[in-house]
Amino acid sequence: MPIERLHLSYCVRPGWLCGALVAGLFSPPATAALKLDTHLSIEAKYDTNVFRVSQATAEKSLGGISRADEILDSQAGADAEYRFGQQRLYASGAVDRFLYQHISQLDHNEFKWLGGMDWKLADVVDGNVEYRDARRMVPEENRSIPSATLDFESDRSGGASANVMVAPQWRVESRADFTQQDSPSPDARFHLDETKYTLGVKYLGFGPINTGLQAQYLTGDFTDAVETGPYRQVNLDYTFDYKSGSVSELSLLVGGSRRRGRNGNSESFDGFTGEMHFKRAISGKTSFGIDAFRRVESYAVLADYVAETGSDVTVDWQATPKIFVNLLASYSNDAFKLSGRQDHLGLAQLGLHYQPLTWLSLKPAVQYENRHSNQSLYTFADTVVSLEAKLQF
Repeated sequence: MPIERLHLSYCVRPGWLCGALVAGLFSPPATAALKLDTHLSIEAKYDTNVFRVSQATAEKSLGGISRADEILDSQAGADAEYRFGQQRLYASGAVDRFLYQHISQLDHNEFKWLGGMDWKLADVVDGNVEYRDARRMVPEENRSIPSATLDFESDRSGGASANVMVAPQWRVESRADFTQQDSPSPDARFHLDETKYTLGVKYLGFGPINTGLQAQYLTGDFTDAVETGPYRQVNLDYTFDYKSGSVSELSLLVGGSRRRGRNGNSESFDGFTGEMHFKRAISGKTSFGIDAFRRVESYAVLADYVAETGSDVTVDWQATPKIFVNLLASYSNDAFKLSGRQDHLGLAQLGLHYQPLTWLSLKPAVQYENRHSNQSLYTFADTVVSLEAKLQF
């Protein structure tokens, strides 16, 4: 958010910082407030390619099993928030039941939940602590061999941040995150542990513009997979953020990444990485956004890593106070280092959110996805048409 330029400058002294922390900890808190929202939803969708494979691959690996099916997703969930003073505790969770009309062997339950705290001491120090956990069916597009066998994977992650205003116009930001992914599936078996440390400094003295530098150090280890072993990665980036009220905003992250794997240079990456986010309000009802990225990510399923280059375009339209329309188009070029796999993925989605009552919303949507790969197993096209009804209490 824009921060007014301050004309007063001074050096940070231990006494000033300690005094601010004590004031934040022991100042009388504002009235505590608890907010609890619960919801029930049911989504019916028709998926033309449940297994995310080509027709030729389906005929070879799935026999007479059809690629298309109708799926019913029933969800019960809750969101809770508790505020006291400048602190905020929050939690959310949901349980889903998936029922397949024809491929009933894929009927299953999934869950996800998270909990965390946003904390602040005076206007000097702030941060966040969060933990997430999810259990889901192994995505069909990640399987090495298409199968109607039901297997699950787990995804746990957490992190903590601490940020300090060391001067009126200077802010130091630090964060530590961990990720643990695990799948016992025979054809998509993996276990990944990854830890990332981030340290950055920002200058806030240019009115609506913030600029700074950021460094990340990432370590990880693949186990219980076809390929195993540790790796490390270093990212160095320049950051730029601009926001003009609610009209437009721009964020840039530009730098480079260096990654070294278990076998040294044979699994290395050195190159340019970056991200850009731009959003602009065309009118009071319409806005559009553009995201572009080039990044290096771990791919747990194949104990590999992938260089992703792509962009997303979104258009939002508040047609009426009760009708919201969203259009998304995206493209990504994914290069897998160890396997030599090269994917070109395109996606288009049109969704509508209609809320006739404060406690009832309806969400029809249609999505088309197309992935072309130099390894034919991973090439597919898929269309999903869905309608969700949601009750909020």
